Amino acid sequence: SGWGSTLIALGLLVVTMASNVDYYGDLCGMLVVGLLAITLDLVYFFVTDVYTLRTIIVPIIINVILIAWIWSARPK
Repeated sequence: SGWGSTLIALGLLVVTMASNVDYYGDLCGMLVVGLLAITLDLVYFFVTDVYTLRTIIVPIIINVILIAWIWSARPK
């Protein structure tokens, strides 16, 4: 599915960024903003009855975990 492919690609991007925080550290904030935008988009489509809770719950959980991980690994 489109969402599954997007999440896998995003996960690979995050793993790459996490493997070299000194080099990719400046991009952490942008990645967190992107994940928040995706999460808000999913919530919007749930509120407007386009998606069901079953459709959005797993991507939102993954996004929240990725946001926490990225934010904790960012350069201080």
